[in-house]
Amino acid sequence: MAGYPSYPGAQATVSRAETINAFMRGIYGWMSAGMLLTAGAAWFTATGPLGVTLLQSPGLVIGLVIAQFGLVIGLSAAINRLSGTAATLMFLAYSALTGLTL
Repeated sequence: MAGYPSYPGAQATVSRAETINAFMRGIYGWMSAGMLLTAGAAWFTATGPLGVTLLQSPGLVIGLVIAQFGLVIGLSAAINRLSGTAATLMFLAYSALTGLTL
């Protein structure tokens, strides 16, 4: 194969590197999606009537912050038992709550 090293085990090393690179691209993709969701929720809160509602009811803000902490604790405690879909939904919910409370 042109462009690949020719020592024994070189192909396995290249495959491992490609696998790790693909995995890291996926991680950064989900992190970017979470940041975009956070930014969108923050913008929606700042420019819409929801922001005024939050400013007028500090109890609601405290409830949202408690929900945020609950999601973090729940996700951390159950990460080994959660399906990928459930973990993703919890991450996206956390991202949206972060945008609402910031």
